[in-house]
Amino acid sequence: MFPFTSLRLPIVNSERDHYDRVYGYFLRLQDGGPVLIPDDPGLPLRHVYGYDVVEAILKTSEHSQAKGRAYNIGQDDTLSLFDFLELLAGACGVAAQIIRVPRENLEREGLLTDCSPFSGRWMSALDNTRSKAELGMSYRSFHDYLQPLVAHFKACKQRAIPGYRQRPVELTFATQGA
Repeated sequence: MFPFTSLRLPIVNSERDHYDRVYGYFLRLQDGGPVLIPDDPGLPLRHVYGYDVVEAILKTSEHSQAKGRAYNIGQDDTLSLFDFLELLAGACGVAAQIIRVPRENLEREGLLTDCSPFSGRWMSALDNTRSKAELGMSYRSFHDYLQPLVAHFKACKQRAIPGYRQRPVELTFATQGA
C-alpha cells in the first residue's frame, strides 16, 4: 500500500489564492464604495493562511507517525464576516462601508457570491487539535496575516478578476436603496 497523509483544509487565504477572495474584498474597500453582504448572521469564518498549509505539508513529511493519518489544518480564531471586513479595512487603512442586504435580493440580482465570496451557504470550521499536538503546528490568525496580504496587494499592479466584474452593478444597486 502506498503511504499517505490526508490534510483537510478550509478556505486558504494567501497571496496566490487563485479564487481572489480576499483580493476582491480588498478592491472593494480600496475603491471607496460599499461592500454588500447578506443581512443574515452568516457562517463563522475559520480559514488558514497559505504558508501554514506549506508548513503542515513539510511537517507531515518529517513525522513518520503522520503516515496513514488525517489532519485538520486551520487557524484557531473564528470571526464573523462583519468583523473580518472591519479587520481587513483596518489593514487597508480605510473605513469599511458595509451594507447589509437581504440575501434573496443579492441572489436575485446575481451579485452573490461575487460581491461577498465568504457569504456562501457552507463554511468549514475544522478542529485542528491533532495537527497541533502531533505535528507541532501553530497557526497564524487573521490579525497576523491580513496586513502582509494587503501589503502584497498594494505592491502589485491592480488586475481584473472575475469576482469584481459586476462591481458597477453592485454600486448602482447600493445607490438605489439595495
